[in-house]
Amino acid sequence: MSDSDQEWTCGMGLAAGSEIPARMADLLSIMARNLELHQRSLDTSDAAASEELIANERLAGRMRDVSGYLEALAGEMVGYRDLPAVPHDEAALNTPDVLETFHALIASERSLANLLNESADAFDSDEE
Repeated sequence: MSDSDQEWTCGMGLAAGSEIPARMADLLSIMARNLELHQRSLDTSDAAASEELIANERLAGRMRDVSGYLEALAGEMVGYRDLPAVPHDEAALNTPDVLETFHALIASERSLANLLNESADAFDSDEE
């Protein structure tokens, strides 16, 4: 039976939401690799270049750490896909703080999508 034939569950929602941390992990991993490759261009005899090298190494390491945590998070979220459907208190789901937080989540996703598009467009224009 496909997901579209089943009643939507919170577990299915968690699994579907796992795509965000998984993609964020990919992005950070690639950003780290980009910093590592950029280091090849630095003249390490220059003091300022040495500072940049240290900064890039530290940041690439942290990006890899965060990427690993995000990958683990995504995997855990997928693992909850088959949680059974359980009754929910609809009144508790419709309180102002729950609704405000849900709308903030949507706004944050849109804001991140816009930022990523703007960043990609800026890099794209550099290549032309």
